[in-house]
Amino acid sequence: MQTINAVKTRAVCRIPLVGCLQKATEYQSLQSNWRPVNDEQMEFMRHVDLTHELSVFNKDEFDSIASTSAEEINKWLFDNGFTLRCPDIKDGFATASFVKIFVNWLDPGVKSAIKINDTLYTAVNFEHEEGKKIHQYGSDWGVTCLSTQERGTKVFCAIRVDNMEADFDALSDEQLLDIAEELEGNYSSAKTIFEGIKMPMLDMNMEVNHDWMCGIRNGDLHVDQCIQQFILKLNESGATAKSAAAMLFKRGCLQDTTLVFNKPFLLWFSRDGLTYPAFLAVCGTDCWKEPADLD
Repeated sequence: MQTINAVKTRAVCRIPLVGCLQKATEYQSLQSNWRPVNDEQMEFMRHVDLTHELSVFNKDEFDSIASTSAEEINKWLFDNGFTLRCPDIKDGFATASFVKIFVNWLDPGVKSAIKINDTLYTAVNFEHEEGKKIHQYGSDWGVTCLSTQERGTKVFCAIRVDNMEADFDALSDEQLLDIAEELEGNYSSAKTIFEGIKMPMLDMNMEVNHDWMCGIRNGDLHVDQCIQQFILKLNESGATAKSAAAMLFKRGCLQDTTLVFNKPFLLWFSRDGLTYPAFLAVCGTDCWKEPADLD
């Protein structure tokens, strides 16, 4: 009996986040000088180019708005096909942004099915066509590039082919982006191992609260809240990927300027004359307790 580990469905789309930051910069007549305040934001800034990212999309694919009215932003989101709702704006302002990518397959697939144990999943079968081959990268991944009618847009799919399942839950968003970039970059040099593919149709619609974006700042302007919606649909005719984000911004110093040691950390004692720590400890939660004394 085939088993599938329960993997949490998730998506990564940085374009609307970039759009919200850039719209805030424009709305407040600032220079684009966003400073990260945590590791996740540093990784985010490593992957994006705030001056270039948005230029590859046309007006129908990308847009943004800024307002002091949540009602105005929510109507704009609804009119553009999103159910995401901007939180109430008590002070400051908010921005919202979306990206929409639609493709038609160059060679449409055939509706099919995939059965795993007693569950039947609606699928699409792409048979023996150039652009529908599975290429192997290393000993781990099988990668395919689905041909589309839209110039400049490709759709890649990757799956482990070494009888192992990818531990996606253990990977950060930025690590997933790194894997995708590496697999795409080496696709042309990989060998063909299968001539056709059968994959499940997809219908995803989810919202995520990005607490990790809070605090990123430009001068005294900072992000107070950030939420994002992801939509993905795929069938035998083509695919659609859409995402919208809304950000609330406030001015002034952040209320919490304290670095909280809320995860295992390193502690060491240094002594002049030694080239290495005199005492070092990895402090996990099992030792987080008040000592009776210091003796």
